[in-house]
Amino acid sequence: MNKPTIFFSHSSKDKDLIQAIKTKLDSITGGVLEIFLSSDGQSIPFGSNWVHKIEDGLNQASVMFVFVTPNSIATNWIYFEAGFAYSKNIEVIPVGIGIDIALLKAPLSLLQGFNITSGDGLNNFITVINKKFDYRFEEKFSDDDYISMISCQNESFNNLDLRDIFDSVDYELLSEYGNGNGGKVTYNVEGFFENITAYLINHNVKHSYESSDKQKSILVYGIKIVYKIGKKKQDEKGSVRQDELDKIFFTMSPYNFEKSFNLFVQLVQLIDEKEWIYLRFSLRNGYAYITREEHLASVVSMYPDEFGFAEKRIGSFSYREKDMRFSIYDLNKWQSQKAAHYVLGLSFIPQNIIYRDIQDFFQSLVEKDIIYKI
Repeated sequence: MNKPTIFFSHSSKDKDLIQAIKTKLDSITGGVLEIFLSSDGQSIPFGSNWVHKIEDGLNQASVMFVFVTPNSIATNWIYFEAGFAYSKNIEVIPVGIGIDIALLKAPLSLLQGFNITSGDGLNNFITVINKKFDYRFEEKFSDDDYISMISCQNESFNNLDLRDIFDSVDYELLSEYGNGNGGKVTYNVEGFFENITAYLINHNVKHSYESSDKQKSILVYGIKIVYKIGKKKQDEKGSVRQDELDKIFFTMSPYNFEKSFNLFVQLVQLIDEKEWIYLRFSLRNGYAYITREEHLASVVSMYPDEFGFAEKRIGSFSYREKDMRFSIYDLNKWQSQKAAHYVLGLSFIPQNIIYRDIQDFFQSLVEKDIIYKI
């Protein structure tokens, strides 16, 4: 009796990631399924007729998972495989990794799928398999599996070592901001820090923890997280001074930044009220940014397929329609007694980004001399 077959449609550039998912699924399901993918050397033995073997795999499959990634979306191959499968009444399910499937165009946008941004996202494979084949497998994917698998995707993409360029990467969240209309936006910074602590404990992530009356600190991987407890004194207008607010700081080392970034993305998703995240990149001595807005605009305008202009904010630019925005500015602009210190601010939606996007982005800035040696 033949095993039920599922087909993984993907880009060969993502083969390490897809193989890692296949290996974990084989372990969870005990090998009762045939998982077909064209890049493992098993589904298609080396020396075989590649196209015919893919067609055979598609003919045998009951369900196809189409992996929509920055690599696969750049080609038409997944559309070909998905279209062929759909014409054969095979259930086709888009899976977004680094691409939000809600933003896809037809025909894939017409199909019900899911994004992978955590262990829960990976467990959707188990949900689909149980429903499709009437199995009762446990959902055993974890957030650690997700971080490990995303790392697999980037192992071969290390042309640029960020530690050679950057001194530090920072993120800051205050408990209160003005919204520009005379109102306020508030965040539960204390609750965010408590959620971080709980996440690390529940996921058995090794870390150090210190606490005092004024602040609490965590050191994990290459990240130091400091929660500073504000004095909460109000001025005569009933407002709290910025330096008196609760605040939380993330400082990330550029050493082994991939691992730190993947964890950071998981942690900031614990902020329910905040969609966009803003990171600040400081260069090492010996490197500089193009800082004049007209010079930067001139460079990015030469590459319209990669960069765009923010319509309502001079000096802000987009990158490859990936929900990424950046600007280069003087951190000490309003403090005349301090020397200029230029940083790159990068905004993104954490659910829609993977480490490779960051690597790709900075690789492009270096190649175009937006970041250069001095």
